[in-house]
Amino acid sequence: MYQINKEQNKKLLLFVEEKLKFISNNNKFNGFILFIFHLLFQLISIYILFFNRISPIFYFTLTIWIFILISNYVCKGCLLTKIERYLWNNNKWFGPYYICCDLNKWSSNKIKNMYICHITILITILFLRILFKI
Repeated sequence: MYQINKEQNKKLLLFVEEKLKFISNNNKFNGFILFIFHLLFQLISIYILFFNRISPIFYFTLTIWIFILISNYVCKGCLLTKIERYLWNNNKWFGPYYICCDLNKWSSNKIKNMYICHITILITILFLRILFKI
């Protein structure tokens, strides 16, 4: 399967940085706005996927999440997290999911395993919800 390389990734980050200039010339502020969007998207989609009844909006949100998982593989990580890291110039940022964890003490292998476990649990719960129409 196709994965983007470092040069393509850098071009994407520069493109997004340039497009965010219409909000502000301050990368830290733009990163914060992107973080708020990232966090709200995650909270709203988790609410819809786990607590809302199974409806067309549920399946729409599930489809978006599937595309996000595919993009995480193709881009070797979350695009929004990479953009936040770039704008904040902080390589120790791992996204809103891990905001309460001290990841500086974790190895990269442990972080990847946590992500895999997290996604496996989400997929299992969603599969059971659809299967049993819970």
